[in-house]
Amino acid sequence: MNISVKLCGWVGVCLYALLHPVYAAGIYDGVWAGTESATVDGFGTESGESWTLIYQDGPNTLYLARVDFNNLDQLNASQMQRQGSTWILPQAIDAALFGVDVSITSISAGFPNSTHLSGHYNFEFSFEGTHHVGTGSFNFNKQSCTTLNSPDTMIGNLSGGEGSIRCYQLQLPVCAANFRVQTSGGTGDLDLHVAYGAPNFTYYASNDFSNNETVASVPQTGMWYIVLEGFDSYSGAQLQVSYDLPDSDGDGVSDCVDACPASPGGEQVDGTGCASSEGDNDSDGVPNGQDNCPEISNSNQANNDQDELGDVCDPDDDNDGLSDIDEISQYGTDPRRADSDGDRVSDGDEVAAGTDPLLNPFTSTVIINSILLND
Repeated sequence: MNISVKLCGWVGVCLYALLHPVYAAGIYDGVWAGTESATVDGFGTESGESWTLIYQDGPNTLYLARVDFNNLDQLNASQMQRQGSTWILPQAIDAALFGVDVSITSISAGFPNSTHLSGHYNFEFSFEGTHHVGTGSFNFNKQSCTTLNSPDTMIGNLSGGEGSIRCYQLQLPVCAANFRVQTSGGTGDLDLHVAYGAPNFTYYASNDFSNNETVASVPQTGMWYIVLEGFDSYSGAQLQVSYDLPDSDGDGVSDCVDACPASPGGEQVDGTGCASSEGDNDSDGVPNGQDNCPEISNSNQANNDQDELGDVCDPDDDNDGLSDIDEISQYGTDPRRADSDGDRVSDGDEVAAGTDPLLNPFTSTVIINSILLND
């Protein structure tokens, strides 16, 4: 009995993978498209256009993941290991090909260069009590995906032929919410595929019989791929990609990474989301805007004369008009007491009037600065 099963190949239709959060992007990461063929029991070769996405996790491991076209909720991921210049499947895996449960027994693939992938695979399955075996081969070229940088992107007048692939990539930031991808308008029929994934992978798809497709996914921080696939030829379509970033103070820095989520309105902030008044230049635990000595550490905020300057940066701690240095070295007065002799006239006023700031005429007593006594 000749059973012909139309296969997109185990690396065929709707393959998805993504950047791992702890490994830098490999040179093979991205969307790949090309041709693929498969044969069951040596009969009836099927071939056609297909595409995949590759994710590299370290120098000796990469993932190929696929979704069965007849079951858009099912995503199959295969971990490949490097063996010399060849990537192989180290052990058989279960997968679904167009609704048929199969076992992929082997895969062997190679990259002649960083933009071309070719390989072959073997699979087996049972159908109506009969065991069947199949082989497949593929040739893919890496696609150039457009990078999206804005939380609200609109791209219009999109078109493509049947089987065409158009891809986009988006690095979803920390704290993103309400991630939504939508296509609309125009004529023809495109399908929308959206995926995030390091193992385990996450995948969403919409394939209505028009260009009006919507995917509203649970956002995860990291790289996302958006693929528009021409089920039929289409033209005049529009793509909209959006997500929200909570920003309580409206400074353009998401609350999740904002070190100062309540910055004063109108003030320019730095990369941490803090305005100049909210920083802590002297690292004393007191924000600049509240620090009476923002450039000199003084966590206790001691302020003898209760003016705008703390003692460690105030040149006149008693606010008598004489600098602390002059009071100690020139006049012998107390730099922390505005009226050293207690005559109700400040030291500064006495010096200005030519009287002795250490002589109280009411007691005829010379007041000696405690600092001089300590000396």
